Amino acid sequence: MYHERSTRLTVAVMACTVAWSIETAAADDLVGYRAEYDMVIEFGGEIAERGTGVLTFTFQPGCTVDTTELVLDTLSPEGDDGERRSHVVRTEEEARDGSSYTMRTVSEMNRLAEPGGAVVEADSATIEATATPHPDGTLEVVDRSFDVARTETFPLSPGTLFPSAALRRQIAGAAAGEVAFGFPTLRADRREAVRAQVEVLEPIVEAAATTVTGPGANLLRRPGWRFLIVRRDLSGDEVGRETAVVLDNGVVVDSVYTSGRLRSATTLRTIEPLSMAVCEDVAEQDGAEQDGTEDEGAEAEGTE
Repeated sequence: MYHERSTRLTVAVMACTVAWSIETAAADDLVGYRAEYDMVIEFGGEIAERGTGVLTFTFQPGCTVDTTELVLDTLSPEGDDGERRSHVVRTEEEARDGSSYTMRTVSEMNRLAEPGGAVVEADSATIEATATPHPDGTLEVVDRSFDVARTETFPLSPGTLFPSAALRRQIAGAAAGEVAFGFPTLRADRREAVRAQVEVLEPIVEAAATTVTGPGANLLRRPGWRFLIVRRDLSGDEVGRETAVVLDNGVVVDSVYTSGRLRSATTLRTIEPLSMAVCEDVAEQDGAEQDGTEDEGAEAEGTE
């Protein structure tokens, strides 16, 4: 019974983290940041379950590759006196030109006989996804949950956008005044291709009114939008939806994700900026400008 419930919650936690973390990057003004969010996870049904957690999200834009790391620690009651703890780490790498995408999620779940007590049962799961670009794009998923390896390969629709590219399209569309648009992308858990339908619910002047303080508070003084994103599989059935406030610099202020009986909500707690990479084309341009200045100086000396 525990394995069944643990499996269900493992998948639920992974879905929450992956779905939420799709909100990573702005159109052409990417900012690197590390943020902590309070998270509440609820799973309805005959036996309702509720957990709380802290999600730490890091996004680092690169000159050629964007990388993300997500760490989620959750705690929920187990039976009359026990508790269940989970630790999820998810990393992603996506080429800026769309030529490659990889994801790896590792989840550990422990059941304790009493709060803070000894572990009486443990499970782990690993999911890896690799996508190749078009034409004839494919998505390969390797699921190593509970010591059983399963591999599936799925075709990708033409024009499929990987997570960061999908977010770029989402924010660019809102900035251009579009109120509703769609595109093919990956499902929240990266197990198949879906179509995302995006609706811009309302503009956000800035998010500085939140209670967040610290060195990253200025990142919130940006305009943005509240989005509704509905994902459907190729047969048209809904597989998940979320509402989120995303600023034009890519920072997520809050997010609510639902899929069937699963619901998760995240609220920003702290945020800090990360240093940005100096890309080669920028460095070359700066060098050219410097060389030009030196040449002008040499010409001036010659004139004298």
